Amino acid sequence: MIIYYAFSQQQTFDLFTLIYEDPEIISEYWKDTLYIIWEESPQMFVIGCLLGILGIIVVIAGTRKYRGIIAKKQSHVAKYKKHMSI
Repeated sequence: MIIYYAFSQQQTFDLFTLIYEDPEIISEYWKDTLYIIWEESPQMFVIGCLLGILGIIVVIAGTRKYRGIIAKKQSHVAKYKKHMSI
């Protein structure tokens, strides 16, 4: 929402309408287009969001092995409880 507000205030969305009108210009000057978008965006917010997403990916990838072990232990506990209630 913050990024949308910043882009609408600075009329960056006009750059996106250019994509539909003349895509050859964007393909030819894509580096300049990305630079303009980067300069007009709230950079610290974007960096924070990217770091947050990267952190979530690292946590999910790092705990992948342990989540399997925990799931096995939970199934053993469930079997034990079921066996004990009989």
